[in-house]
Amino acid sequence: MAIPPNAEGFKAVAQSETSITLQWNKVNNNTSFVLQFNGTETFISAPDGDGPVNHTVSSLTAGANYLFTLYSVLNNIRSSGISITAATAERPSSCADTGCPSGTECITRNGAVQCLDPCDSYTVLNDTWRSINNNDRTALHCDRYIAWNGWYRFFLGQSSAQIPGRCIEEHRCGTDAPLWIVGTHPNQFNEIVTRTVCVSGGGTCCYVSSHTIQIKLCYGYYVYKLQQPFTCDLAYCAEPQGFSVFAQNENSISLQWFEVNTTSFVLQYNGTETNISAADGDGTVFYTVSSLTAGTKYTFTLFSVSGDVRSSGEQLTAVTAPLNAEGLTKLRQDETSITLQWNKINNDTSFVLQFYGRETFISAPDGDGPVTHTVSSLSAGNGYTFTLFSVFENVKSRGVSITAVTVPRNPFIYIPTYQDETSITLWLYGLNNYFSHFVLQFNGTETFISASYEYVLVAHTVSSLTAGTRYMFTLFSVFGNLRSSGVSIVAATAPKNTDSFRQSEQNETSITLQWNRVNNDTSFVLQFNGTETFISSSGGDGPVTHTVSSLTAGARYIFTLFSVFENVRSRGFSIVAATVPPNAHNFRPSELDETSITLQWNKVNYYINFVLQFNGTETFISAPYGDGPVYHTVSSLTARTRYTFTLFSVSENVRSSGVNITAVTGPKIKGSDRNCYVEGSLQPGVWENHGRDRKTQVLRTVFVRSL
Repeated sequence: MAIPPNAEGFKAVAQSETSITLQWNKVNNNTSFVLQFNGTETFISAPDGDGPVNHTVSSLTAGANYLFTLYSVLNNIRSSGISITAATAERPSSCADTGCPSGTECITRNGAVQCLDPCDSYTVLNDTWRSINNNDRTALHCDRYIAWNGWYRFFLGQSSAQIPGRCIEEHRCGTDAPLWIVGTHPNQFNEIVTRTVCVSGGGTCCYVSSHTIQIKLCYGYYVYKLQQPFTCDLAYCAEPQGFSVFAQNENSISLQWFEVNTTSFVLQYNGTETNISAADGDGTVFYTVSSLTAGTKYTFTLFSVSGDVRSSGEQLTAVTAPLNAEGLTKLRQDETSITLQWNKINNDTSFVLQFYGRETFISAPDGDGPVTHTVSSLSAGNGYTFTLFSVFENVKSRGVSITAVTVPRNPFIYIPTYQDETSITLWLYGLNNYFSHFVLQFNGTETFISASYEYVLVAHTVSSLTAGTRYMFTLFSVFGNLRSSGVSIVAATAPKNTDSFRQSEQNETSITLQWNRVNNDTSFVLQFNGTETFISSSGGDGPVTHTVSSLTAGARYIFTLFSVFENVRSRGFSIVAATVPPNAHNFRPSELDETSITLQWNKVNYYINFVLQFNGTETFISAPYGDGPVYHTVSSLTARTRYTFTLFSVSENVRSSGVNITAVTGPKIKGSDRNCYVEGSLQPGVWENHGRDRKTQVLRTVFVRSL
């Protein structure tokens, strides 16, 4: 299916401290829209009717810049998207500190400080005594003690008036020393100029320069930001607005003048004359000259006509607004600057670049190539709206705007705090006023990671990885369609545990462990008794062996073995192993008769068991309680028979080397001869018998003679 076209005319048409109203042209009745900003998306149905689409985004922060991206959507297919940057209005209480956009002023209204247009927020001054024709000195006025605040508009009667831009004689305007301005009034709509105020006195036109004031041209009238003069008696003069320009565009100039008892007028320019009827009564006349050429200077001469008599004429030079520059585009950008480019108009036309309430004058360039200009000292990852005006004779064009963004700063990517055999968890951090989301790049893939909060700390887990493998991750901040330069780290997954971790040999003071190697890049850490031993990975294919020495005989140890790759450990695998226990001491028979032998030995410790081996059998004997010797009776034996007993100490299934003794059961005794004994020769295996309650004695083998 075809990709739908982007909507045209996407722009911000209104904003407040907490909302921005966006507008764009609909595509058709079947195409809906998705508006994306701050990591959220809003679906907007295809509108009815033919007018533009309006959508208000609310709950925003005052004085904040936002990047909006609008997609056309048809059959679930999105357009490529178009982006603009728009800002909410500053909070009124802060405009005195932060300044106001061009053409507005920080004005107190109803107790609130706001950025307002002086053309809409002014105080009327309609004192008739301010007229330049007033030379009455019976009541002198002074503006020294008026608390001037904000902007003012002059009236004489019902007609707009202005401060004279020429020398006024002393003792006029209801004061002793009249105030007038040096220089012309602004001639471009919304233009604000600063002019010096002169004091007529001491027999001269400008006895002293008192101070400066600001003047703004509104639609058909001027407003003034007045200041206190330095002494009395000084007062501002007023006169009817003269022959002047109050507006112009690319192909027309609007003129105004004040009529008094005039029947008609003749306007002369470019060798032509135009008759203009006078209005009824006195007042301001407005007349627009059209079909003019953009960026061109014209000389107009106005004649008042009364009957058949013309006045001497009043002459005015004015210019049409120049054409907008074409080809305004963003050439390149980095974190702190944006370079713009546009086509020059001619050698007489300069430019003014406006953004964030600031204006930069750019002279008309030499040569025929395009104009380039770099705006620096910008904030990284921020959107800017630039408006470019062509300027001819101080008159600006309508202006053309472009939105561009700086490259966002790199975020921070932290060394992973957790990884296992198949995943790595990374910590990503950035400031969201510098970017709108992250892109994580590794192994030729890219992952979009949303960043919807002002301060972003995101834990992101990359899964389905290979154990014991080194990966390089590169993280980008993204703002609009721009990426930061990227920051990279290397991280590894945990290696697998080794196979066949086991005890291979042991003696009374050492244990030899053995396991299969993982690969030539994987080392090991052996942990036991609170200590760790690093074991490097050596070449070869055979198993790894490691002997732990200086151990205690018959002791139980827990060994944990970790595989290590790039300083990352495996989960670890543990085994229990023991050293060979010591043999029991004083192993001997303590009693015997015809069918049994009682054996005795000293216990080793509380957890050492024993195995008694004789006649091809083994008997397990648990570690006894108490501190005395161990006794064990072997019964069901044969009289007059020699037996060999082997005793092993046992710990964790590990046996000692064993100790042997030989003992012989006694002969059978028949009837009354039971007490008749014949001492035979001493047999091998004579031992000392420490009986339970007997003294030590030598026991010899005694044969009982059968009757």
